[in-house]
Amino acid sequence: MHLSPAGERRVTELRQEIADAVASILPSDGLTDPCPISTDTCTSRDDQLSAKLDALTAELEAVVNSEVQAAGVTATGTVARSVHDARDS
Repeated sequence: MHLSPAGERRVTELRQEIADAVASILPSDGLTDPCPISTDTCTSRDDQLSAKLDALTAELEAVVNSEVQAAGVTATGTVARSVHDARDS
């Protein structure tokens, strides 16, 4: 199995968009986040990042499911969610 050329390009783009999202949104904290805990009127940076990453990984899953190619095989996948703190590396 492999991705179509268009699928490979879109996966590469999505990987960059995911990296950009992670780099652009600071983690929530009580000192700098005006809304460290989400409420009805305010969304924490952590929740903003989670929403952005959820949307991007859903798109990634859709691309893989639609662009995977194999002779006579239909493939589907699911997203496994995990968080890695780069500061622990």
